Amino acid sequence: MDEPRSLDLALSELSLQMPPGVEVLAVREVSADSPPLQRSIYAADYEVVCPEGTSAEQVEREVSRVRNATSLPRTRAREGKTTGYDLRPRIQELGLKVLDGSPTVRMRLRTDAQGAGRADEVVLELGLDPADCSMVRTRLLLSEDHPATEGDG
Repeated sequence: MDEPRSLDLALSELSLQMPPGVEVLAVREVSADSPPLQRSIYAADYEVVCPEGTSAEQVEREVSRVRNATSLPRTRAREGKTTGYDLRPRIQELGLKVLDGSPTVRMRLRTDAQGAGRADEVVLELGLDPADCSMVRTRLLLSEDHPATEGDG
């Protein structure tokens, strides 16, 4: 969009360009000197549908174990180096629902300068194979919507 237009027109034009299943809910004007969007994202929500035949009771036990853990040490290999980190503080919310007969894990993972949680790592921690699950990021949360003030950790 090279020229200014009304927000309603922008919403309409964007909606026409979206692939099937993607809906533009709102648009708003931002200043050209606003920080990059990626820096404004503080968390992401995911839904993970467990494979057919997965025991909801077993997944619930694992979800409870992860929620109650004080630390979940992990290692990650990147650029030829292995680094250790704690997955637990990157998990803000974790829960289980049974939708259409399938256990579905819902999670909110931190994605900020202190570290980003990855849905596949949480799925592994739950004892599931990410390749067998259907994982969808359902929402990105922006810092302006965050209830904490700057400096809160």
